[in-house]
Amino acid sequence: MREFTFEVPCEQSAATFWALRSDVGFDRWFAALDRQDISVLGNEESTGADGLVSTRRLQKLSFRTNPIPKPFRRLAGLRTDETFAFHVKSSFWTTVFDEQHPYVFQTTFPGILASRVVVCGRQWCVPVTENSCKLMGFVQVCSQRVPATTA
Repeated sequence: MREFTFEVPCEQSAATFWALRSDVGFDRWFAALDRQDISVLGNEESTGADGLVSTRRLQKLSFRTNPIPKPFRRLAGLRTDETFAFHVKSSFWTTVFDEQHPYVFQTTFPGILASRVVVCGRQWCVPVTENSCKLMGFVQVCSQRVPATTA
């Protein structure tokens, strides 16, 4: 297991950045930078007893070019002609963005990778000034060896 923390300065207010972070269009723009496409499979808002609105979202990210070499695709339980795609399940509050109300995500990979690789984490904003903030994050990557197959 590997754990990573990060802190990224942002020249926008925390509320402005969080509005972007909550926007599917921002996710699409960001994914395009990595040559991925996003499909929204689910997007549900609810209001809690405290009056805060939260969103649960399920997205499918597809690489435009499969990053897994063809010889390894079969080992991972994938068809060799298949585009590599994975799901991201996330939840977040739409107007609250502190460490106690983070953006939480978890990935689900295809084939045998689903039971062997998990990437999850959380992000939140810390206001620095009226017009700047820090995006804080924690990512955890857990992996197990993918067994080799014999011919």
